[in-house]
Amino acid sequence: VTQNALQKRYPPVESIKTIHASSIKLNEDFFFHDKVFNNYSMDWVFVGTLEQFQKAPDVLLKAFRLVVNKFPKAKLSFIGDGRERAGLEKMSKNLGLEKNVNFQGKVSSPEQVREHLIHSPFFVLPSRGEGLPRAMIEAMACGCVCVGSEIGGIQELIEQDWIAKVNDHKDLANKMIKAMDVGSAKQKEISVRNIEEAKAYLSPLLDARRSSLYTALKEHMEKVG
Repeated sequence: VTQNALQKRYPPVESIKTIHASSIKLNEDFFFHDKVFNNYSMDWVFVGTLEQFQKAPDVLLKAFRLVVNKFPKAKLSFIGDGRERAGLEKMSKNLGLEKNVNFQGKVSSPEQVREHLIHSPFFVLPSRGEGLPRAMIEAMACGCVCVGSEIGGIQELIEQDWIAKVNDHKDLANKMIKAMDVGSAKQKEISVRNIEEAKAYLSPLLDARRSSLYTALKEHMEKVG
């Protein structure tokens, strides 16, 4: 699914042909180009399972406590559900974040996820392990300024300025605060950049890559068969 990240970790050996093609289903009508940034742009959204801590929601809560220290009106919505949700809600309360953090639970459709992404200027995904996160690509397609961790394909999606060290809540908080501090003009610039990057994952482009792989395999089998 990645261009380079997973290939470095798991090098393809004696391959007939290699491609990179995410399983994301992304069409032109998913994109949102009218994101507005201003001094009141303080809402963050996280999209991911709360079944376990691979997406690092616990790290995010610790980081967000530091974000709220600087921006008391900042809000964070968790989109997703799982068995760790109750513990995370308790952790949020213990950190004094009841008024700033909202656990939305699992939404029923991609359209509802899109609605959350459209109305949030910022997206964050501080994963401990990752291939190529579809949620971040969708956030980019909706024009979100994205912050993520230094893991897997996240490093291929967003610029280094917005990448935090894995499991480092202070570094994550610094990156989030920086994203909020750069001003609306820079935020819009990042938004436009992310939209353009997300276009590389449109379904017709990925389908063409898959077709090229199938064709190469068919031709190879005909030669050796």
